[in-house]
Amino acid sequence: MSGTNAQTPAARKRLTQQELDVICARHDRLWQAKPGGARAVFAWMDLSGLSLAGRNLADADFAAACLIGCDLTGSRLDNATFFGADMQDAVFRDASMRRSDLRGACLRGADLTGADLFEADLREGTIAAADARLGFRVVEARASRDTLAQGACLAGANLERSKLTGVVAVAADFSDAIMKDCKLVRANLKQASVKGANLAGADLSGADLTGADLRDAVLVGVKATMWRTDGADMSGALTDHKSAGEPVGK
Repeated sequence: MSGTNAQTPAARKRLTQQELDVICARHDRLWQAKPGGARAVFAWMDLSGLSLAGRNLADADFAAACLIGCDLTGSRLDNATFFGADMQDAVFRDASMRRSDLRGACLRGADLTGADLFEADLREGTIAAADARLGFRVVEARASRDTLAQGACLAGANLERSKLTGVVAVAADFSDAIMKDCKLVRANLKQASVKGANLAGADLSGADLTGADLRDAVLVGVKATMWRTDGADMSGALTDHKSAGEPVGK
């Protein structure tokens, strides 16, 4: 699209590994109540391909940051903000992300195997950037404003009580994940693997599970009003009479 109203992605400041390490060290000093400490703020920065493995970055700000291909294995990211961040192909294996804000983030191809996402917020979000001429404008790195988790691996992850309303997780791997009391309203879980996952009490109202693998999943007490399960494999799944809601298209 051309013309005066055309929008271009906001520029991000590129960090080196050395600069990143300095910021992380200051954040750690803050947590230890030592002089020279400062909260890690990576908002609108480009950290692609860098390593944050094993770091303590609880409460850090990654809003709208580029984390493509980053290694955050085993990092502590509790209460961190990833609002609108691009986290494609990033590695979060065994990371602690309890109550983190992931609204509008892109997790396509990310590896969150064994990550702790208790009460994390993955709902849809919108990023606005200051513009001298237009004021605040919406910045869209993709067509959808929903959280994208296509092809992401969350096998064995703890997603208990997390908010995934409107999440797009096509072909994502949630096998053996803990998803009790999750909010998955209108979630797009087409072709996703939810094999062996515990979804007891989850809200799947309006969710699309077309072609999903739900074998041996725990679906006791789920809200399933207007969900779609066309072609889904639910063999061995544990259900109860409260898991009501006639699947659309059945």
